[in-house]
Amino acid sequence: QGGAKYNFASISARGMATVADSLTAVKQLVFDEKRLTMKELMAALRTNFRGREQLRAMLKNKVAKFGTDDDTADGMAKLVAGMFCDEVARHRSVRNGAPFRPGFFSYGMHVIDGSLLGATPDGRLAGEPVSNSLSPSNRTEAKGPTATLRSVSKIDHSKITNGSSLNMKLMPGLLRTDEGRAKFESMLRAYFKSGGMHVQFNFVDNTTLLDAQQHPEKYADLIVRVSGYVAYFTDLGKSLQDDLIRRTEFGEI
Repeated sequence: QGGAKYNFASISARGMATVADSLTAVKQLVFDEKRLTMKELMAALRTNFRGREQLRAMLKNKVAKFGTDDDTADGMAKLVAGMFCDEVARHRSVRNGAPFRPGFFSYGMHVIDGSLLGATPDGRLAGEPVSNSLSPSNRTEAKGPTATLRSVSKIDHSKITNGSSLNMKLMPGLLRTDEGRAKFESMLRAYFKSGGMHVQFNFVDNTTLLDAQQHPEKYADLIVRVSGYVAYFTDLGKSLQDDLIRRTEFGEI
């Protein structure tokens, strides 16, 4: 009979930053600066940038990225996220007629998605993971954690009625001093005051994660935040472990 009164359904997305960065690259390099044609870009994507390493480097390093507090890239992300949310909310569940609720969780599925997807205009190679949940693409957050939080807060979170997940990795030393803890607290308060909805942190360095890959018996109690959930690091598949390792390490606030 439809179950609970508030028995809603949801659709979750991943790869938002991959889409936003790709569209930003097309807009900037093809339409605005005219540094390459759409035909040239499509040819590079079909061949996975084989023989076009310079073009791939330009796409990765010379184009604005979501997560760097750049209004052009962040505006594209806001547009993409808003379009997804609006489309999901237009549809209703056959179960009880309740509207679908949009969310941005990947639960590790972004690794599987990427394994089935060809190269993309943001410089991502075929088979590589797409961006997780609502997070920027791995290692694009070149201007620090505050810039990343400012970027994410520009998205209209009121439309994300099923919630979202923003994943960040900070070096453990950031919380070892009173000053570091005070900066961390101030950063979080500013993020939520500016419109952010969620953020979760891994306080772990890559040296530890790499050693845990090689010697899992030594790290049976190592718990990490993946994307909307926590898990024992040694229980994760290698592809998902690698994705966690590739996430940007922030060493200062």
